[in-house]
Amino acid sequence: DPIFTILFSVWLGFMVMSLVSINQIGVGIWGWLFNGSLIGYIRVNDKLEQIALLEDKKSSKTQKN
Repeated sequence: DPIFTILFSVWLGFMVMSLVSINQIGVGIWGWLFNGSLIGYIRVNDKLEQIALLEDKKSSKTQKN
């Protein structure tokens, strides 16, 4: 998944930067944004996969009948 790869790479880069840089408010804000976007994307992607699986099950049941 290219979007997850990009978000994870940006998050990982932020983590490395936050270990090196002095604790600043701006770095903290970027941390919240990157963490939130990564978690939000994972949750939305999981929901979409669950919906797709349910639709596949429904369509396979209707084809059998």
